[in-house]
Order: sequence, then C-alpha cells, then structure tokens
Amino acid sequence: KGPTPESIDQIYRLRRSAWESIAQLDKQFFDDVELVVIEVEQTDLLSRARMARQRSACNRGTYGGMYYGSSGGESDIDLATFTALRIAQGVFMSAAFTLTLSYLAEQCSAADAAGAFAAYITGNVASNLFGRLLSAAAADTLGIAGNFYVFAALNLAGAVLVFFTLGRTKPMAMSSERRSPASIWAEHLRNPSLRVSFGIGFLILFAFLGIFTYVNFVLARPPLAVSAMSLGFVYFVFLPSIFTTPLAGRAVQRFGTRPTFLGSLAVAGVGLPLLVLPSLTAVVAGMVLVAAGTFFAQATTTGFVGRAATTDHASASGLYLASYFFGGLVGAAVLGQLFDRVGWEACVAAVGVALALAALLAGRLKSTAAKESRDAAA
Repeated sequence: KGPTPESIDQIYRLRRSAWESIAQLDKQFFDDVELVVIEVEQTDLLSRARMARQRSACNRGTYGGMYYGSSGGESDIDLATFTALRIAQGVFMSAAFTLTLSYLAEQCSAADAAGAFAAYITGNVASNLFGRLLSAAAADTLGIAGNFYVFAALNLAGAVLVFFTLGRTKPMAMSSERRSPASIWAEHLRNPSLRVSFGIGFLILFAFLGIFTYVNFVLARPPLAVSAMSLGFVYFVFLPSIFTTPLAGRAVQRFGTRPTFLGSLAVAGVGLPLLVLPSLTAVVAGMVLVAAGTFFAQATTTGFVGRAATTDHASASGLYLASYFFGGLVGAAVLGQLFDRVGWEACVAAVGVALALAALLAGRLKSTAAKESRDAAA
C-alpha cells in the first residue's frame, strides 16, 4: 500500500520541524558563542584596566592612602574626599621636606652643606625609582588597597626612625626676636639671591614635569609603540641620577654654584632634541639626560637656598618649595594644553625655553667659587 497524501504531508511537517529545531539550536549555539566571546573580551578589558590602574598606583600612600584603602576602594569613596585626602597628604609631605632642608642647613657647616643637600636629593631620586617599582609589585600582589597600606606602613616606619635619630640632636637655633611670618618672608624676598633661587626652582619642576608627564603618551603611540608592560621600566631612566646627583656637592665646592647649575642645565638641554626623534634609544637617552640634569640642578639650588638665607632657614626652604611645586602645577597645566593642541615637539620646545630662562636667572646668582671657598674655610 502506497503512502497516503496525509502521511506524506505529515512527513514533510516532521522534516520541516526537524530543520527548524536544528536551525534554532544553531542560532542558540552561535548566540552562546557570541556571549562567551563578549564576556571574554570584557574580562580581558577589565583585567587590562585593573592592571593599568595597579601599575599606575605609583604615588606613595600615607595616612590618606590608608583611609582610602580601608574604605574599600573606588566605589566606596567619592572623588572629592579622595582629593581632600591627597591635599592633606601633600601638605604633610611638603612640611616634612621643608623641615628636613632647614635641619640640614642648621646642622651642617658651610663646607658640608652642599654635599648634605645633594645626598638628600639623591634619596628623593632613589625613592622616585624604587618607590614606583615597589608600588607596582605591591599593587599586583595585594591590590590597590594593599598598596596603600604598604606605603602607609613605610611612612610610619619613617616617623619612628626620625623619632629615634633626629630627636636626640640639639634643637635648632631660634632667634630671640619674635617676628611675624610675613616679616620673615618679606626679608627673604628682599634677598636677591633667594628671589633668583625661587624663580629657578619654579622653572626646574616646570621643565621636569613637562617632560615626564607627557613622554609616556609619546612612548605608547606609533612609531615607538612601547607596550604597556614595558612602560613600567621607563622609570629606570632615574637610575643614573642616583649616582650623579651626590656629585653636586663636590661640584659646588670646586666650581661654585653658578657654573655647577649652568652645567646641569646644559646636560638637560642636550637631552631635549633626542626626545623628538623617532627612535626609542634616542628618547630613552634624552630622558636620562633630562633627569640627570634637572636633579643635579635641584640639588645645587636647594643647597644654595640653605646657605643664602640670612634668617629662619625653614621659611626660606618653605618659600623655595612653594615656588618649586607651583612651577610643577603650572607646567603640568600649560604644557598639557600645548601637548594636546600643538604636539610633543612644541611641548619639548617650551621646556627648552624654561631651561633657558633658568640659565638666565642663574647668571644673576652672586655666589662664586671663591666666595664659597672662603665661607667654607671660615
């Protein structure tokens, strides 16, 4: 008996239903694959973003950082609170820096002051390098919150070290005349050598941040196209400065403040043309020269302020640091706009102008090698 029309129609319906089921399964399969791909891509992006945040967690966390870390991370604290804590952290860090400079000026003789200031700046150079490397390692291992805890503990350890070392020295000499801070600042500003030093400090950090804030963008984009992982090793350009900066004290004693400072600016200036070349080796070499020159100049100028102040070394150092950090603030803002609107070459050229202005100001420094030699022998 042959198939009836009804059975044939039923066979076709079953076949069509089977194909529709297979098509539906195929669609579901590819939808699932697409979802998996999207989830993998999102996970990869989140992982990269997390890694970028961790590797950029290079700021030393003090008590503000500890509070931030203990609050649970970015989602549990607003930007305004975090900014306020960072400002408070900066106030205490700059106060510690100022007090250390004034302490060295009070405790060291004229012959030893230049070397002492150079050694202190060298410590800051080393902290820039090793602190960033330690921060990256801590963030990778413990997370961002753990990174803040590590550096908060290091700051507490530093406080303990200061308590058991500097606390046993003689107190700084205090003037019997009670004067207002404004009158002391006015006296510092009437000192031509200090005024020049404040301007030089402004220009040093202006130039330094102008290079090292925006050079990472140049390294990451073509033609250099350095990978995100390799960018973390860029800070090894500070390593030579650890060995060159301590020589600033000897250079000042032998040649004087002005020649030493001009020489350091010349070294930084030689590195600027290398920064615009399409070669990674050239750019890295330029960064090494700029870092070495600016850190050397910073050590030279910092020591000069301590020797040039006629009263209240702490406030003189404070005014210098205020000018120094203000220069960094202006440099980051102005050169950032220049970098975005005109380009890297214009940013480097502006840094060259800043170094040239610093050299012109250095020409007005009245301290010579002969005068400093007499002061050291006195």
